[in-house]
Amino acid sequence: MILSETFALVMLTFTLLLPLAKLGATAAAYEALRRARTEAARRRLGWIERLGKWSMLDVFVIAVVVVVAKSGWQADAVVEPGLWAFAGFALLSSALAFRGKA
Repeated sequence: MILSETFALVMLTFTLLLPLAKLGATAAAYEALRRARTEAARRRLGWIERLGKWSMLDVFVIAVVVVVAKSGWQADAVVEPGLWAFAGFALLSSALAFRGKA
């Protein structure tokens, strides 16, 4: 039971909380750049870089779970529309972060 709760907490953190924090930092950096507050924008871009290093951990964890599940009889994995939503969010957040650095 503890293992499943720990896994759920890790997945919640890396699939929901960190992407939302990165999106918030990106919006704050964009707003600081828009208002010509370069030092504030620089600090927020630093946060985006720190959060970005962890942003793909959820994909790795899900890939490991899928491999383990498919190696046995436990589950079957199929591509659903959530994959496209996730890919769109990843591209949008990367584009916003790139725009903020330019």
